[in-house]
Amino acid sequence: MHGATFLDGCAGMGAIGIEAISRGAAEVYFVDQSRKATRIIRENLEALEVKDGFKLLEMDLSKALDTLSKQFDIAFIDPPYEREDLYMAALERLGTRDLLSPEGVLIIEHSKRSTLPESVGRIHQVRSLVQGDAALAFYRAK
Repeated sequence: MHGATFLDGCAGMGAIGIEAISRGAAEVYFVDQSRKATRIIRENLEALEVKDGFKLLEMDLSKALDTLSKQFDIAFIDPPYEREDLYMAALERLGTRDLLSPEGVLIIEHSKRSTLPESVGRIHQVRSLVQGDAALAFYRAK
């Protein structure tokens, strides 16, 4: 992960993105539409004395993906399980736009009861991992 550009989509408290920073990510983008969540992320970063190497975007994930022109080495998306629209929007944008680096990976956390498509645009699912009620779907470029 050292030197990676990382996206923490639907970041919540920012734990995944903060972990990426601790593991040497060069740049982390935190995206969450909740004012409360972005405040908590900001407070967590301040408490850890993280002053740079991140951008905090308080907006809907779909809008963020429409406005970002960055290529991500790792994109981690964890929308609320009931928001299937966000899963599909993230897959469509990351699968059809130039948002993942050529060797990049997209990881989507979802309910094990939902099924995500095998491929969207230029990305395809290469692995699925179930842990309790949650599942992780891993996508890479074809």
